[in-house]
Amino acid sequence: MIPKLTFIFLFFFTSMAFSQVNFGIKAGLNVSNIDYNVSGASPEGRTGYFFGTLVDFPLAGDFHLQPEILYSREGIKDGSVDFLNVPVSLKWYFAEGIHVNAGPQLGVVIDAEDGTNGLNTAMLAGVFGLGFETSEGFTVDTRYTMGATSVIDRDIMVDSGQGYNISGIQGWTRTFQLGIGYKF
Repeated sequence: MIPKLTFIFLFFFTSMAFSQVNFGIKAGLNVSNIDYNVSGASPEGRTGYFFGTLVDFPLAGDFHLQPEILYSREGIKDGSVDFLNVPVSLKWYFAEGIHVNAGPQLGVVIDAEDGTNGLNTAMLAGVFGLGFETSEGFTVDTRYTMGATSVIDRDIMVDSGQGYNISGIQGWTRTFQLGIGYKF
């Protein structure tokens, strides 16, 4: 009898806990660049895209936790880098349907226009954003991602016509995102 009651209780509790969880999809536009630690180095940015999935977990009060898995094309004008990004945002709804969010992001390099040699395979970043959601599940959000670890893993050769090696270069991704989505 006890095992049956335990099973019924766990089933009921699990159903209630996950009834508030929302799954969703999102996609949008990236405007990205790499911020180098070299004086005068300011490459032109790149426009790319992102798409992926999300899960929204309600927490206490007006707070939610939203992990995502996103494919994201970022980089500079002269070269793109494709990432599998996993941001985990804490969202605070300060007005009906409007939220701010912040959290960490793990990014894994999956491809690059000129190959992945010389790039770190995994990076950490901070994510900060603002969003709006309708009661029907449609979302619009904007986000800024600031790399905390360098995307560059080794010395690089710069083709300046004379071709010379530069050591100690580091570069951090900076990405602005504008996206739309749907939660179901």
